[in-house]
Amino acid sequence: MATPSGSVSNLNLFDDGLNGDALAGDLIYSARATGLTDLGAYGVAITGNTATTSRFVQTAFEIQSIPDLEIVGGSLSSTACLSRLEWSSMRLPM
Repeated sequence: MATPSGSVSNLNLFDDGLNGDALAGDLIYSARATGLTDLGAYGVAITGNTATTSRFVQTAFEIQSIPDLEIVGGSLSSTACLSRLEWSSMRLPM
């Protein structure tokens, strides 16, 4: 995963019913990314390999300031920004 500031990190995808994955063994792999504090576009590249086949998928998502809102004295104030992203149902056709 590439962040808006240009740093790159690896995330493991799981099909174990844990680690952000809903159901073990369903061939739907999931990942959980935490601490995403940079606003802007993130790039994701996923490679899936079997003994005979390799697939590559690339996508992007954007994090914008999404505040939690609370009413304070009749006005709205921003209290927090999104700092965690979870995605699932990433299926690579094999």
